[in-house]
Amino acid sequence: MKKAIITGLLSVILFTAAEARTNEKPDANKAKVEVNYTGFFNNDLSFNVKFDNPMGNYVTLNIINEEGESLFKSNFSDKKFEKKFVLLKDADVNKLTFQFQSGKEVYKESFDINVITREVSDVTVKRNRK
Repeated sequence: MKKAIITGLLSVILFTAAEARTNEKPDANKAKVEVNYTGFFNNDLSFNVKFDNPMGNYVTLNIINEEGESLFKSNFSDKKFEKKFVLLKDADVNKLTFQFQSGKEVYKESFDINVITREVSDVTVKRNRK
């Protein structure tokens, strides 16, 4: 009997949660940020940045290192912002944060950066027979 009550209660909670989730409406005015590491570009680190700004609000993009120093700062109001950023492989940066600010709203994407360079040498040795 106790098990049946707990099972019934659990199914009611799950059903209510599922119904609440389906009633949520996506906010069409909410900005969407996408920052992706895209690999090497001319032997440097490349990031692709996309920012959907459906209302065309004034937005500040600030790229910051681990010490809080600004490496890049720019303002835009494009409804669809997309740009590629390249970080020199030899730059002494361990963490990179892409910060978008529109009014009081702040969106952040951070990346830990660890570049390991390996050198590969192919050696061939042949015996000379005389």
